[in-house]
Amino acid sequence: MPAYQYTPALVPSFISALSQQRLDTYMQHARRTNAHATLEDALDLYIWNLQVSAAFQGPLHVLEVCLRNAMHVNLTIGFTNDWVDNGSFIHACIQAQYPPPQAGQKHNPPGPDLLRDIYKVRNRVARDLSNKNARAIRKGQPPGKMSPTVNDVVAGLDFGFWTTMLDSRFEQTLWRPVLHHAFPNYAKVTGTALDRRSVQKRFNALRDLRNRVMHHEPLFGRVLIQDFADIAEAISWMYDDIAQWVGHHSRLNLIQTTQANRPETF
Repeated sequence: MPAYQYTPALVPSFISALSQQRLDTYMQHARRTNAHATLEDALDLYIWNLQVSAAFQGPLHVLEVCLRNAMHVNLTIGFTNDWVDNGSFIHACIQAQYPPPQAGQKHNPPGPDLLRDIYKVRNRVARDLSNKNARAIRKGQPPGKMSPTVNDVVAGLDFGFWTTMLDSRFEQTLWRPVLHHAFPNYAKVTGTALDRRSVQKRFNALRDLRNRVMHHEPLFGRVLIQDFADIAEAISWMYDDIAQWVGHHSRLNLIQTTQANRPETF
């Protein structure tokens, strides 16, 4: 693809559309290796960042879906098909949110509220179903399902919900009895015994990466090939064949591990 032709007349449009503050971040990075970097260099770096973000979205999507489904399957085994409403699961969440005070403390700060997250998703899905059924009735069509299913709730819970269940607060109530089964290949892949803290650390780091990608933040200065490898390995802990599939279709050719020179103009 030929290089985009910038002209001085376009500068105000770019500044207005992308903001001076955002462009300054890219300009500052470009000038670390080229003191004479121009707005064109900053915009080329911006396009490079867009391409890298696009290359990460697919693997991160698969990672999130794999974690969600691996946990969902094992929560179903451990707490019945409707685990989001199961009394033992609810009790486990309450125990984690309000643990007994430690020695010398009057109380412990509340932990992550998974039940609140489930409640919010259920209410949102219920409103959507209600609105959809109302539209169907107005058109003389039969209404669909009237209330959310557990699958509707599971699909609506975000990546943060699932990574939160790897927190130390859930070690005894969720991890040891149920969730460690979601990572059957961990020992084979890593050569070490399955360890919740290591799994938590990896997924928290990948959640931060996901947030950077989805919130349009700069990705330069990272070891991007390692980021891809970390995603693939985390998937392989759950589903080895899926990790190979993601690796086969990854767009590593768009990834540059360093930004020592001005990135290619795509």
